[in-house]
Amino acid sequence: MKCTSKFTNEEKNLIISKLYDGKPKNEQDTFLQGLIETKSIVRRRKRIAGEKNAKPRAASFQYYVMKNHERILASGTKLFNILHISDIHYDPLYTPGKSSKCGEPLCCQADQPDGTDASNTCGYWTDYKDADIPLHTIHESLNQTVSTHIFSWSSESDTDKTLSTQWLFDLVAEQWSDWLTDDAKQTILRGGYYTISPRKGFRVIVLNTNVCYLENWWLLNEDRDPYDQLEWLSNTLLNAENNQESVHILSHIPTGSSGCLQVWSREYRKIVERFANTITGQFNGHTHKDELSLYYSSSQPIKPINVAWNGASITPFSNSNPSYKLYQIDQDTFDVLDYEEWTFNLTLANLDPHQPVQWYKLYSFKEAYGVTSLEPNQIDVLIYRMSLDHSLINKYNK
Repeated sequence: MKCTSKFTNEEKNLIISKLYDGKPKNEQDTFLQGLIETKSIVRRRKRIAGEKNAKPRAASFQYYVMKNHERILASGTKLFNILHISDIHYDPLYTPGKSSKCGEPLCCQADQPDGTDASNTCGYWTDYKDADIPLHTIHESLNQTVSTHIFSWSSESDTDKTLSTQWLFDLVAEQWSDWLTDDAKQTILRGGYYTISPRKGFRVIVLNTNVCYLENWWLLNEDRDPYDQLEWLSNTLLNAENNQESVHILSHIPTGSSGCLQVWSREYRKIVERFANTITGQFNGHTHKDELSLYYSSSQPIKPINVAWNGASITPFSNSNPSYKLYQIDQDTFDVLDYEEWTFNLTLANLDPHQPVQWYKLYSFKEAYGVTSLEPNQIDVLIYRMSLDHSLINKYNK
C-alpha cells in the first residue's frame, strides 16, 4: 500500500483493531486483502518457481507509523540508508604469507611459521581460516562504504592490565564527545551504553551486551543487571513510547544466542515484547553470520512481534567472505524496508593484491526470499515457507 492518505481515521483504526485483536492469522490476511481490493490497489506478483496457474493478487507493504501507541500503515516512499558494519577484528600482527594452519587459536601472525603451499598460506587481505584482518583490509572496507553517511557499529571489547573496561568507557566518552549529549556521556562512563536522537521522532539505543557474554567471567561475581542497564533500557523505551518515537537498538551479542546469558536474554526479551510497537529495528553482530532472529509473543506464541538483524562480518573468521549490510529505512516510520548484502570473493582478491577489490551486491532480502516487507509477520510466513521448501532454508544457510 503506497500511502494512507486515502483512508479516514476510522478506517485506519479499524485496520489496527482487526490486525491486532488476536484473531487467527488467516482472518487477518483475509480482512487486509479485502481492504486492498476495495481501494483498488492491486499489484501482480512474480510466479514462484514451480508454481502453476499463478494468479494476480493484491499486495501490500505493511509499514506502520506510531499513533496513540499503535501503528498505522505508512508510505515506504521516503527512504534513507543505514550501513551496518560488524566485527572489524583488527590484528596488528597479521602477516601475509604465514601459515593459516598454525595449530593456535589465531593464525597468520608474525611470530608463526610460514605457509608451505597455497592451501595453508595466509593471503594479502586475510584468510578464511582462523585469522583476523590487517589494517589495509579495514581501510579497504571503509573506503568501499565511504559514501554512506549513517552507520551502526558493532565491535568487540577489550580489557587492560587491571582487568577493567572503565578505560574503554572513558576513551569512548572522550573520542565521541562532539556527537554525544551530556546524558549519553554519563551512561557511557557508567556502563558503556547510551541513547541519542539523531532526528525528531527517531531514537537510537546502544547497549553494552558484554554483560550477557558467557565468556565474561566477571558475571560470576555480579550478574544481576550489571550497570542497571536493563532497567535503564526499559525506562528509555517508556519515554520514547510516550514521546511517540521509533527506536533502533544496537547491540553486539544477539540475545537468545548460545553466547548470551539465558537470564539476561529472558529479561531483555520481556522488554522487547512490552515495547514491540516502539522498536522498529534491532541490529546485532558477534556471530559473523548473515542471519536474523524473530521474536514471538509469550502470551500468543504464534504471534511474531519483532525482528533482529545480524550484520554478518568484515572478518572472515571463519570460512566466510567479508561482508556488510545496507538497509533501506522508511524516513517517516523508521521501519526496515529491505536490505542489501555486499561482499567480495576473498580467494579472487588474494590472487592479485595489486588489483582493486571487486565488491558486489550479493542479494536483496526481499528479492531473494520473495517477501513483500520485512515486518515480523512476513518473516514468520517466510520461516513457515522454509519448513516446506528446503531450497529456501538452504539459500538462507548458504
